[in-house]
Amino acid sequence: MRHKRSGVYAGRNGGKLLSRSAVVTAALLVGSGTATAYRFYSDGRTGRRVVGAEHAARWSSHVWAAGETLTWEIAPDPDWKFVFDTPERALPFIAEAQAVWSNLPNTDISWTVEGVGEPLDDHNVPARDGRNTVYVDAEVTRDIGGYAASWFELNGDRWEKVECDIALGPHYAEEQVGEGLSQEEALRDRRDGSVGLFVHEFGHCLGLLHADAFSRSWALPWAIAPPWDDPKMSYGYQLRRDGRRFDPRHRKRAHLTADDVIGASLVRPAPGALRATGAISGTVRIAGEPAGHVSVWALPLDGDPLPDRVGAFSDQDGRFLIEGLPPGDYVVSLQPVNLQTANDDLIRSEAPSDLDDSVVLRPVRLEAGRTIRVPDLEVRRGRASRPPPAAVRETPDHAPPMPITEQGATLCAGVRVRAERPYPAHGPLWLEKPEIWDFRGARWFGTTLTLEVEAGSRNTVFDWEGPYRHWSWNPIEQKLEFIPVLEEGVFEARCRVPDLDISFRDWRIETSGSVVRHTLDVAWPDTAEARLRFRSGGCDGEPVVVCNWRGCGIERQP
Repeated sequence: MRHKRSGVYAGRNGGKLLSRSAVVTAALLVGSGTATAYRFYSDGRTGRRVVGAEHAARWSSHVWAAGETLTWEIAPDPDWKFVFDTPERALPFIAEAQAVWSNLPNTDISWTVEGVGEPLDDHNVPARDGRNTVYVDAEVTRDIGGYAASWFELNGDRWEKVECDIALGPHYAEEQVGEGLSQEEALRDRRDGSVGLFVHEFGHCLGLLHADAFSRSWALPWAIAPPWDDPKMSYGYQLRRDGRRFDPRHRKRAHLTADDVIGASLVRPAPGALRATGAISGTVRIAGEPAGHVSVWALPLDGDPLPDRVGAFSDQDGRFLIEGLPPGDYVVSLQPVNLQTANDDLIRSEAPSDLDDSVVLRPVRLEAGRTIRVPDLEVRRGRASRPPPAAVRETPDHAPPMPITEQGATLCAGVRVRAERPYPAHGPLWLEKPEIWDFRGARWFGTTLTLEVEAGSRNTVFDWEGPYRHWSWNPIEQKLEFIPVLEEGVFEARCRVPDLDISFRDWRIETSGSVVRHTLDVAWPDTAEARLRFRSGGCDGEPVVVCNWRGCGIERQP
């Protein structure tokens, strides 16, 4: 007997983070899961919600067979007139979003939108009708910029996807008026913004759930260094660059990150593609106990580790599995779930929120066809946000002890560190405006930290002790905006973990013989200190590298 189930998964509002991230019915099974990779819809065989690729729900071969093209059509909804004038004018924006996913390396994805089809049977209500449809839903809550509605059928002991509809939310069914913009500019911004929304929702149609966002401050200005994106299946990739308007350069950069591409290759692989990849597995612990729902990243060496990182979540037993990785060397990084708006279900499952960001300095080498298990990864509690700068600036006025500026020092057995002299630096974009410096004290300094790790080092880890923050500058209302910090066991719609208040301009990880070299170009506000704590069996206590505007040095801690 074949059964049906349906579900709706929400998207975003033109790049703004939403206070409500998802509306889910029976599309997902309840529970935690076995060791996890990229998040997928479950095929139901484990009876658990967070699953790896082995138990991901696939499209039915009766609907979308290998090597075939899956088609969509546009419903002739009268609400298209508010932004696109006619349904036909939405076609190129939908096709552009589909092209981002189609024909990715190592995948079997081919999509097309054929044109305007028949009206929906029930206006603005997703329904199983045998068609994959794109339409406008003016009735859904205003907090949702769009959503994907999927239908599944039970085939034997597993659920298979048979249909997926995509809807734009009510912001696309109203007159477009933007502050300081002409109506045509507002319409253009909304149309361009729809591409990113469609990309995200087509990812849900493929079978992907939400990724996490990397814990860091907002991206640096474009003129200083190109920012690196969060995955498209995260809500973080489309933050507005000037605090108000959608930046059309996002549309020119409508590529997927490695995280998205690998997720797609796992749920819809090309024949034989996965045989050329490997996986990293392990267990995350806090004080010896399993750490469930921690965000784990694999950062590749000898490339661009920040934009090319691939993420996973640990399960309720602390286990994680990062699949589909090309052979090579990878460094493992850990953080609490940073993006509550996309992953509030994990937060409700008591994900730890007060962890310092951690990085294991020695890489693991991955070969094709193998799963490498790393030693247990211990994360530390202690993440706490600093207060915002007061009207009267208070800055650290002392040089750190044991200076390492322009000279090296040994931190732990087999680990040396050196720092360049700090210099005035650009911080996040929302901090670079001089008119708010006096109020916020938002001058930033930067340096280059070089960490050299020899082969004999004993699995040394560094933790960012800070600074962290749970506030930002609202450029529209010209005021500080506070976000409640998530407390253990307490969930509210606007709660989140404090952000790492560090801007990464670059992070290179390279090998030279038996030495691994981390080169971090970082910036921090002069009202705080950048602090990195090192720990391993080869360390004398837990030394801390401290950088402020006067220089960098080492604090020895017992």
